[in-house]
Amino acid sequence: MLDQIKDTITRYAQVIATVTGIDVEVVDVGFIRIAGTGHYAEGVGKSILDEGEVYRHVLRSRQTLLLENPREHPLCRRCRKRGQCRETLSLCMPIVDGEDVAGVIGLVCFTRAERE
Repeated sequence: MLDQIKDTITRYAQVIATVTGIDVEVVDVGFIRIAGTGHYAEGVGKSILDEGEVYRHVLRSRQTLLLENPREHPLCRRCRKRGQCRETLSLCMPIVDGEDVAGVIGLVCFTRAERE
C-alpha cells in the first residue's frame, strides 16, 4: 500500500526531516524502505529485513517506541547489524490505516546534538 503513494511519503519525510533536523525513514510491512532522508536516502527501495528488529516489534505491538539508547535496548540485542549501528536515539511509530498496519516511520538521531 505505501509503495503506491511513495512520492507523497517521500515529500512528507523530507518536510519532517527539515523541520526536526533529524533523519526520517519509512518502511513498509515487507521491510522495504519506501522513503528516507540523510543516512537513509541511499537505501530507498532496499530491504532492511536484517536490521528490522525494532520495526518488527512496532508492527506487532502497534505502539510507538522510543529508544533512548539504541544498541543497549533489549530489542536491539537480536539485530544482526547492531555492531554497525550509529544511532543515538530512535522514535518509531506504526503507520496504521484502520485495522491494518501499513508500515513504520522512524525519526532517528546520529549525533549527540541531534539527540539533544
